[in-house]
Amino acid sequence: MSIFQRIGQYFRRKRMKKSLRMRGYAGKRSVSKVYSSPMIPIVKVVAVILVIAGVGFAVYHWGVPYAKTLFAEDAAAPTPTPIATPTPPPATYAKADMSDLETEVMIPHWFIADPYYYNGKIIYTSGDEAATAPNAINHVIIFDIGSSSYTIVETPPRLVGDSGAADEPAGNNLFGAKMNETWIVWIESDYNNKGGGRIMAYDRSTNTSFVLREYLYGMPKLFLSGDYCLFNISTGSKSDKIYLYDLANQEVVMLRSYDYSKEPFSISTPSICESEIIWVDAMAEDTGTTQTTIKSLKIKEDLSFENEPYVFDTYVFDPVTNGEAIAFLNTQRSLSGDLMVSVGGNEPVVVATGVLNFDLGDHFVAYTKDQAIYVYYWADGSTGRLSNSNSQAILASVTGNVVLWYDITDGIIGAAEKNRDVLKMAEVPFER
Repeated sequence: MSIFQRIGQYFRRKRMKKSLRMRGYAGKRSVSKVYSSPMIPIVKVVAVILVIAGVGFAVYHWGVPYAKTLFAEDAAAPTPTPIATPTPPPATYAKADMSDLETEVMIPHWFIADPYYYNGKIIYTSGDEAATAPNAINHVIIFDIGSSSYTIVETPPRLVGDSGAADEPAGNNLFGAKMNETWIVWIESDYNNKGGGRIMAYDRSTNTSFVLREYLYGMPKLFLSGDYCLFNISTGSKSDKIYLYDLANQEVVMLRSYDYSKEPFSISTPSICESEIIWVDAMAEDTGTTQTTIKSLKIKEDLSFENEPYVFDTYVFDPVTNGEAIAFLNTQRSLSGDLMVSVGGNEPVVVATGVLNFDLGDHFVAYTKDQAIYVYYWADGSTGRLSNSNSQAILASVTGNVVLWYDITDGIIGAAEKNRDVLKMAEVPFER
């Protein structure tokens, strides 16, 4: 073979190799047995699946939380849903249980008749200090709450019982004492309980006593305000008169005379305060409804003048006034009736049913019901129990914002298990 033939063969082989490389064929000697295996496609598919799964796992566990945190920092904080604040019930003057105001007044006398509060002192009548049932109620006593001491008022000799005679009976009893800055008034009742007696007064500035009026029947009830003493006296079995006594001038005027044989109502006590005097004046029945007229006299600068009467469409018994409100019962001494209050002469409202007795304070009416003491504020119509729920009680009197009552949990004085009166007291606030 000539040299030209060898050169031409060399270039032909070279071109063939180049052509094969361009076609992806390296010749039999350069192909691996692994890459020529039929498992290659399956391995490639599995590898792709594993790669995709790994990427997904990484994105889910690291990428998504990171993205949430990133967007949460950029996003505005959501506005919380507002929660409505419950409206508290309106405050009332009375609480259901007001017994925390209760205190016991440690009066040394075992027997305490008609206690009445005035300016830090309590006036009452009694006999001997340690007598459960004294032979005679012959002392008018003033007890000072602050010092726990008492003084006996120098009363004039009783009509019966103070002569000193050996055969003289125990004598007349003293009841119904009331007091203010200048005056003390009380009743000297006939010792034989047949009725009759006299109304007495005591001037605290001069320590002198005098008789307001004598009476023959029953026992009057006294009302004291300033220089005036108001009372009603039975003048016969079916007649009654109301008197107003000027203590400073010792003058008296009759306000009303009743003849119960001609009038459709029974004896009802009058009432007086610093600014007004009231009493039941007339009753009428129209279409089955009882209408009561309460006469009113206004007091101003020691002068009185007739006021427009109050007219209520109900029966009125024992009305009491403080110049702002009038409280009364709508039956005559019956537990089936109602205690009612009228403010400013407006239509009266029912306070409670089944009331034993009541009295009027500056801003409330206190009463006994089911052997418990309650107070009712007419400003908001709220009622609270004043006496302890574990006790039994009966109202004694009310002056201003002070309520006095007897604790009768162990019975009344004279019972086998009780040898002395227990007197309780509370100062009733006027605040919500």
